[in-house]
Amino acid sequence: MEYELYRTVLILGAVINFLIAFALLHNNVYFSIYDVYHRSRSLVALNYTIFGIGFLLHVWFGWRISCPAAASALTVSYFHSGGVLFGWSHISLMRPDYLSKRIVVRDLSILAIGLVAYWTIMADWAFLIFFIHASYIVFTFYRTYFK
Repeated sequence: MEYELYRTVLILGAVINFLIAFALLHNNVYFSIYDVYHRSRSLVALNYTIFGIGFLLHVWFGWRISCPAAASALTVSYFHSGGVLFGWSHISLMRPDYLSKRIVVRDLSILAIGLVAYWTIMADWAFLIFFIHASYIVFTFYRTYFK
């Protein structure tokens, strides 16, 4: 019973994430003349889509019971992607010059290293890549916010 409730909540969460992403993209036409807002809404919609796909993958594979390490790797994978997209979308709203090629390459490189580590090593210490990178992004966000 608990496992079925877990699966149902994940499916509902995925549907809600997809609906939010659709709403953001649907209403994004009104922001097309504002490049920074348009890009930010698109990145947030992509973030919601990735989370929805992650939830559905949890339902499909059922790793929470059979392989908890893989379930943790999947969870950290979409949270890390979400953290990167959060930084790109929200910091850019306050500093339109923030999203440079150097930032994109840096964040995608760290994300790629993290994804490889999460799925090959599957050890708790590999998740430190996510925590350090996400902490840096949040620190940059708050430093930018309070300037």
